Amino acid sequence: MVDKRSHISGNIYTENIEGINIHKYGAHIFYTSNKEVWNYINQFS
Repeated sequence: MVDKRSHISGNIYTENIEGINIHKYGAHIFYTSNKEVWNYINQFS
């Protein structure tokens, strides 16, 4: 995958504004029951 934006994580990108994670591209939901995958993904949001 190639991401043309200046940040990683595509459409699930969030910005932390005053301690609140704001979804820059609208709300996107990611589902998994795999704790290892969940922990990995949460590094980026």
